[in-house]
Amino acid sequence: TETALGERAVPFRVEAAQGYNPVQQLRFWTFARAAASGWMRYNHSDFDEPSRQVLDLLQVGWLVGPANRAPVEGASPVVTEGRLALYRLRDVSPRAELVTSWVVATPDDALRRVLDPGFDPSVLAILEQDSGLSPDSPTGGGSVVYRTLSTQSAEVVVNASTPGIVLVRNAWDPGWRASVDGRDAPVLVADFLMQGVPVPAGRHTVILQYDDPWVGYGLLASGLWLSALLGTAALLRFHRRRPDSLGSTGEGVGLRPAGHS
Repeated sequence: TETALGERAVPFRVEAAQGYNPVQQLRFWTFARAAASGWMRYNHSDFDEPSRQVLDLLQVGWLVGPANRAPVEGASPVVTEGRLALYRLRDVSPRAELVTSWVVATPDDALRRVLDPGFDPSVLAILEQDSGLSPDSPTGGGSVVYRTLSTQSAEVVVNASTPGIVLVRNAWDPGWRASVDGRDAPVLVADFLMQGVPVPAGRHTVILQYDDPWVGYGLLASGLWLSALLGTAALLRFHRRRPDSLGSTGEGVGLRPAGHS
């Protein structure tokens, strides 16, 4: 992903760090302004010098920055377009990993803790509600393989030696749904703006899907409006083509003059 928003990621065909939605999620917007030192325009979230915590948490592998200066140490330029260049980072956090230690905090406290210079998202997850699990060992671990299925779904295969939280570096949104081995599972807010899915020890398949009901509501409303519009147009056309009822009766039946039988 890349750290800058707007349309700067489009020419380079890379995914923006705020996720799937062109409109910034409120949590990402808040995180960016708390993490950055300078002033930002309302509809942008730019990091002049992103910290290691920001790069790790957002799984940043690509950065868009000035062509004459690398935005962070260790970034290598790949391609240049005008005054901007696309940089590649050598060390990139995985899209998903298993975290076996976690704490529950308020949103404000979670934001403060993830911005602490000593915070490591691969070691500790900051949740905002109970996961329903108890960690057996803070040193447990396992393997995680993340695979994108579509723009609105992903599969995560987990081999966990102890219960843990699958930290998915996708922006959290209430429209996300998860299942573990075919059974519904919660998608928790992890590290203030990411996704966390609790899993017990063992091998599991986690499916993540995005389903925003308001999209369906909008399509339904559009369909009803279009049906009403087409129905009104058909009715008006029918009335314009229908002959005058009185003229049709006089000519077709042939009324007899009064007084004749």
